[in-house]
Amino acid sequence: MENEAALKSAVESDGSMSVVLGQDKLERDFNRATEFMKSVAGNLGKDKLLYFYARFKQATQGKCNIPRPGMFDFQGKQKWDAWNGLKDMSKEEAMKEYIASMNEVDPEWIIKVKGQKSSLGLGVGVSTMVPDLEEELSQLTPSAFQRQAYPVTNARSRQRKKGPHSLRWCKNG
Repeated sequence: MENEAALKSAVESDGSMSVVLGQDKLERDFNRATEFMKSVAGNLGKDKLLYFYARFKQATQGKCNIPRPGMFDFQGKQKWDAWNGLKDMSKEEAMKEYIASMNEVDPEWIIKVKGQKSSLGLGVGVSTMVPDLEEELSQLTPSAFQRQAYPVTNARSRQRKKGPHSLRWCKNG
């Protein structure tokens, strides 16, 4: 008990206890904001989701440390560009910007999540785009490697009169 009291007074006398407490509050608020993101991600635009994604990655992993995705990974490139654009931003600054932006999205978000128990991990819902948008994008930009059906004729059907059985459909591959 004496050691705890001595440690507490020593820590408080040099002011570092307030720094530790401030850091804990920042991380706690950041974790709450990431949890709240799950409930609002569907209502946000792509640019706002990328903004949150970049700050989340910067706050949890630091500076972008992966190579840029390939040319056919359009969503991956957008996410990488957003994260890499933050360069040397500190983890604390990224957390502060994430929280500040959450305040713009919903000024009462902290009240809505304060009493709720946080789940383990950070479990953020911004690592992928909104499902409808992702599906829509995949339909607009089909991969060159996807299987596609096409009509095929064989030598025997070309010799016969053209009729309903002269074409058959097969899948590539």
